[in-house]
Amino acid sequence: TNGGLAVYTISSAGALQEVSGSPLAAGSQPSSVVANTSGTDIYVANQNSGTISEYGVVTSTGGVSLLNPATSTSVSAPWALAVDSSGDYLLSISEAGSPNLTMYSYSAGQLTFSTSSPTGTGPVAIAATH
Repeated sequence: TNGGLAVYTISSAGALQEVSGSPLAAGSQPSSVVANTSGTDIYVANQNSGTISEYGVVTSTGGVSLLNPATSTSVSAPWALAVDSSGDYLLSISEAGSPNLTMYSYSAGQLTFSTSSPTGTGPVAIAATH
């Protein structure tokens, strides 16, 4: 939605309801979205910006707000994101450039670069376990 993150809740009747203030700003050409394992933080890969947008979830309302800082610089053109099952790491894969697999740790929603590695040409999806 206009390059942003659309946020919805599910009512007790099972209907989707857009959250006030949605959509939220994101970078250019958002291509993937993932939540951490506790559901308190959301990350969006912005392919053209080369960034990952970072959001916090307001659990009492279901609302979402940008964290500070609002973005982390990624490898060139992040395409897909995954969170490992331990909840300790976020991984980003890129179609362009090398290295094209980047791993971040996170604390209080904030991403910190951990490591990166080349994977070959043109990866477009990622899954993670730990």
